[in-house]
Amino acid sequence: MDVTEVRLNDVQKLYISFIVDNFSKAILGWKAALNKTAMLTLDNLKEVIDRYNLKDFTLFSDDGSENKGAVSTFASTSQYRINSVIAQIDTYFSNSVVEAVNKIFKSNYWPRDYSGQLNKALEIISEMVHDYNNIRPHGSLSGLTPIEALMNENIESIFPSDQIRKAATARISENLNSNCTDCQPKPE
Repeated sequence: MDVTEVRLNDVQKLYISFIVDNFSKAILGWKAALNKTAMLTLDNLKEVIDRYNLKDFTLFSDDGSENKGAVSTFASTSQYRINSVIAQIDTYFSNSVVEAVNKIFKSNYWPRDYSGQLNKALEIISEMVHDYNNIRPHGSLSGLTPIEALMNENIESIFPSDQIRKAATARISENLNSNCTDCQPKPE
Protein backbone atom coordinates (compact mmCIF):
# COMPACT_ATOMS: atom_id res chain seq x y z
CA MET A 1 0.00 0.00 0.00
CA ASP A 2 1.40 3.38 -0.97
CA VAL A 3 0.47 6.85 -2.16
CA THR A 4 2.19 8.50 -5.10
CA GLU A 5 1.71 11.96 -6.51
CA VAL A 6 1.58 13.51 -9.95
CA ARG A 7 1.18 17.08 -11.12
CA LEU A 8 -2.35 17.80 -12.27
CA ASN A 9 -1.57 21.34 -13.42
CA ASP A 10 0.66 24.27 -12.40
CA VAL A 11 -1.00 24.56 -8.99
CA GLN A 12 -2.47 21.20 -8.08
CA LYS A 13 -1.11 17.75 -7.34
CA LEU A 14 -3.08 14.55 -7.51
CA TYR A 15 -2.43 11.89 -4.86
CA ILE A 16 -3.08 8.28 -5.82
CA SER A 17 -3.37 5.46 -3.30
CA PHE A 18 -2.55 2.03 -4.75
CA ILE A 19 -3.03 -1.25 -2.91
CA VAL A 20 -1.11 -4.05 -4.59
CA ASP A 21 -1.04 -7.79 -3.88
CA ASN A 22 2.62 -8.65 -3.18
CA PHE A 23 2.37 -12.11 -4.75
CA SER A 24 0.48 -11.48 -7.98
CA LYS A 25 1.41 -7.79 -8.31
CA ALA A 26 -2.27 -7.08 -9.06
CA ILE A 27 -3.54 -3.63 -8.23
CA LEU A 28 -6.39 -4.54 -5.89
CA GLY A 29 -7.64 -1.00 -5.49
CA TRP A 30 -6.88 2.65 -6.10
CA LYS A 31 -8.27 6.01 -5.11
CA ALA A 32 -7.20 9.52 -6.05
CA ALA A 33 -7.68 12.87 -4.34
CA LEU A 34 -6.35 16.40 -4.34
CA ASN A 35 -5.19 16.00 -0.72
CA LYS A 36 -2.84 13.41 0.74
CA THR A 37 -4.62 12.14 3.83
CA ALA A 38 -5.00 8.98 5.85
CA MET A 39 -8.67 8.95 4.82
CA LEU A 40 -7.67 8.51 1.16
CA THR A 41 -5.70 5.40 2.12
CA LEU A 42 -8.32 4.16 4.59
CA ASP A 43 -11.20 4.46 2.11
CA ASN A 44 -9.14 2.53 -0.45
CA LEU A 45 -8.26 -0.15 2.11
CA LYS A 46 -11.89 -0.59 3.19
CA GLU A 47 -13.03 -0.96 -0.43
CA VAL A 48 -10.33 -3.58 -1.11
CA ILE A 49 -11.29 -5.52 2.04
CA ASP A 50 -14.94 -5.55 0.93
CA ARG A 51 -14.21 -6.33 -2.74
CA TYR A 52 -11.95 -9.32 -1.96
CA ASN A 53 -13.64 -10.38 1.30
CA LEU A 54 -10.35 -10.15 3.20
CA LYS A 55 -10.38 -11.30 6.82
CA ASP A 56 -6.83 -12.21 7.84
CA PHE A 57 -3.95 -10.62 5.93
CA THR A 58 -0.66 -8.79 6.13
CA LEU A 59 -0.62 -5.18 5.02
CA PHE A 60 2.77 -3.84 3.90
CA SER A 61 3.19 -0.08 3.80
CA ASP A 62 5.86 2.52 4.31
CA ASP A 63 6.11 4.89 7.26
CA GLY A 64 4.30 7.73 5.46
CA SER A 65 1.83 9.99 7.22
CA GLU A 66 -0.98 8.65 5.01
CA ASN A 67 -0.55 5.22 6.66
CA LYS A 68 -0.80 6.49 10.23
CA GLY A 69 -3.66 7.79 12.35
CA ALA A 70 -6.98 6.49 11.05
CA VAL A 71 -5.30 3.71 9.03
CA SER A 72 -3.23 2.30 11.89
CA THR A 73 -6.20 2.61 14.27
CA PHE A 74 -8.42 0.74 11.82
CA ALA A 75 -5.78 -1.97 11.30
CA SER A 76 -5.37 -2.57 15.02
CA THR A 77 -9.01 -2.34 16.14
CA SER A 78 -11.17 -3.60 13.27
CA GLN A 79 -12.91 -6.96 13.17
CA TYR A 80 -10.39 -7.99 10.50
CA ARG A 81 -7.12 -9.57 11.55
CA ILE A 82 -4.70 -7.18 9.85
CA ASN A 83 -1.02 -7.70 10.46
CA SER A 84 0.27 -4.22 9.68
CA VAL A 85 3.96 -4.28 8.71
CA ILE A 86 5.98 -1.12 8.11
CA ALA A 87 8.57 -1.74 5.39
CA GLN A 88 12.19 -1.54 6.56
CA ILE A 89 11.08 -0.94 10.15
CA ASP A 90 9.07 -4.02 11.15
CA THR A 91 10.79 -6.14 8.51
CA TYR A 92 13.83 -5.94 6.27
CA PHE A 93 11.55 -6.00 3.19
CA SER A 94 10.99 -2.81 1.30
CA ASN A 95 7.69 -1.68 -0.14
CA SER A 96 9.15 -2.40 -3.59
CA VAL A 97 6.16 -4.15 -5.18
CA VAL A 98 3.88 -1.13 -4.89
CA GLU A 99 6.78 1.28 -5.51
CA ALA A 100 7.35 -0.54 -8.81
CA VAL A 101 3.70 0.07 -9.71
CA ASN A 102 4.15 3.77 -8.92
CA LYS A 103 7.21 3.91 -11.18
CA ILE A 104 5.50 2.04 -14.04
CA PHE A 105 2.48 4.34 -13.74
CA LYS A 106 4.58 7.51 -13.89
CA SER A 107 6.98 6.40 -16.61
CA ASN A 108 4.66 4.42 -18.90
CA TYR A 109 1.18 5.85 -18.45
CA TRP A 110 1.18 9.37 -17.03
CA PRO A 111 1.75 12.05 -19.72
CA ARG A 112 5.01 13.94 -19.04
CA ASP A 113 3.71 17.48 -19.17
CA TYR A 114 0.15 16.75 -18.12
CA SER A 115 -1.97 19.78 -17.49
CA GLY A 116 -5.59 18.82 -17.49
CA GLN A 117 -8.80 18.22 -15.67
CA LEU A 118 -9.33 15.86 -12.76
CA ASN A 119 -11.85 13.71 -14.66
CA LYS A 120 -9.33 13.09 -17.48
CA ALA A 121 -6.66 12.21 -14.89
CA LEU A 122 -8.99 9.66 -13.28
CA GLU A 123 -9.68 8.19 -16.71
CA ILE A 124 -5.92 7.79 -17.34
CA ILE A 125 -5.48 6.02 -13.99
CA SER A 126 -8.44 3.72 -14.63
CA GLU A 127 -7.11 2.76 -18.07
CA MET A 128 -3.64 2.19 -16.60
CA VAL A 129 -4.98 -0.13 -13.89
CA HIS A 130 -6.96 -2.12 -16.46
CA ASP A 131 -3.96 -2.42 -18.79
CA TYR A 132 -1.51 -3.24 -15.98
CA ASN A 133 -3.78 -5.87 -14.38
CA ASN A 134 -5.40 -7.50 -17.41
CA ILE A 135 -3.38 -6.88 -20.59
CA ARG A 136 0.30 -6.44 -19.75
CA PRO A 137 2.06 -9.79 -19.13
CA HIS A 138 4.74 -9.78 -16.43
CA GLY A 139 8.00 -11.67 -16.89
CA SER A 140 8.24 -12.28 -13.15
CA LEU A 141 4.87 -14.05 -13.34
CA SER A 142 5.95 -16.40 -16.16
CA GLY A 143 4.13 -14.24 -18.70
CA LEU A 144 0.84 -14.12 -16.82
CA THR A 145 -0.98 -10.88 -16.17
CA PRO A 146 -1.39 -9.95 -12.48
CA ILE A 147 -5.09 -10.89 -12.53
CA GLU A 148 -4.25 -14.29 -14.04
CA ALA A 149 -1.68 -14.82 -11.29
CA LEU A 150 -4.11 -13.63 -8.60
CA MET A 151 -6.75 -16.12 -9.74
CA ASN A 152 -4.29 -18.98 -10.36
CA GLU A 153 -4.39 -21.66 -7.68
CA ASN A 154 -1.32 -23.52 -8.98
CA ILE A 155 1.63 -21.50 -7.66
CA GLU A 156 4.13 -23.99 -9.14
CA SER A 157 2.95 -23.06 -12.64
CA ILE A 158 3.97 -19.46 -11.94
CA PHE A 159 7.18 -20.12 -10.04
CA PRO A 160 8.54 -23.53 -11.08
CA SER A 161 11.43 -23.52 -8.60
CA ASP A 162 13.30 -26.50 -10.11
CA GLN A 163 13.17 -24.94 -13.57
CA ILE A 164 14.44 -21.59 -12.25
CA ARG A 165 17.26 -23.26 -10.30
CA LYS A 166 18.35 -25.29 -13.35
CA ALA A 167 18.27 -22.24 -15.61
CA ALA A 168 20.32 -20.17 -13.15
CA THR A 169 22.92 -22.95 -12.81
CA ALA A 170 23.15 -23.35 -16.59
CA ARG A 171 23.51 -19.59 -17.09
CA ILE A 172 26.34 -19.34 -14.54
CA SER A 173 28.11 -22.31 -16.10
CA GLU A 174 27.70 -20.86 -19.59
CA ASN A 175 29.06 -17.49 -18.44
CA LEU A 176 32.09 -19.10 -16.79
CA ASN A 177 32.86 -21.14 -19.92
CA SER A 178 32.54 -18.24 -22.35
CA ASN A 179 35.43 -16.38 -23.92
CA CYS A 180 34.12 -13.09 -22.66
CA THR A 181 36.74 -11.62 -20.33
CA ASP A 182 34.14 -9.41 -18.64
CA CYS A 183 32.33 -12.56 -17.44
CA GLN A 184 35.40 -14.29 -16.06
CA PRO A 185 36.42 -13.95 -12.43
CA LYS A 186 39.35 -11.55 -12.01
CA PRO A 187 42.64 -13.25 -11.00
CA GLU A 188 43.81 -12.29 -7.54
